[in-house]
Amino acid sequence: MEFARLARKRKMCRSFAPDPLSEEDVSFVIQSALRGPSAGFSQGVELVVVRSEEARKLFWSIVTTEGWLERTRSHKGLDNAQAIVIVTVDKHRYLKRYSAPDKSYSNWTKEEDWPAPFWYVDAGASVMLALLAATDRSLGALFFAIDRNHEPLRSAFLISSQRLIVGAIALGIPDGVQAGGSSRTIRRRDYSETVKVF
Repeated sequence: MEFARLARKRKMCRSFAPDPLSEEDVSFVIQSALRGPSAGFSQGVELVVVRSEEARKLFWSIVTTEGWLERTRSHKGLDNAQAIVIVTVDKHRYLKRYSAPDKSYSNWTKEEDWPAPFWYVDAGASVMLALLAATDRSLGALFFAIDRNHEPLRSAFLISSQRLIVGAIALGIPDGVQAGGSSRTIRRRDYSETVKVF
């Protein structure tokens, strides 16, 4: 898909059909996500792909409260997503890399030294590439926060305690339901409000 059209077409999908996803499509999204920028080539982003029905049910049971999916109107069909990608990052890889002699000019050897933590920047770039790749394959995708039960999630999906859980991406076939989101109720700021050119 032409990039300008791809960028305009990308949007969050909150409701999926129960149709299966091909391994080729899932692989394309994952491989695309891994092509994101990496500060100092630290390569701290890792993805946990939850595919089997049993594993997906376990994921939802850990990250949601009982009955949440049934009660929420905006996310009907969210648990039909056929793949969930947990996005994690290891900040220690960045701190170690920026302690190396060729990066000594930065003085970014401790977390508090960083003006913006590039591990989160890199994770965000990987998420964006995954969302664009999903759009390119006509898939639905939703990035969402995981704000509870990180320890049970780590235990269930073998995520090291050293890794930060940034969030997750649900992937699937859109079911055509136009679930309400913030973009439907809040005006998009226009170019002149968000870009300054000197």
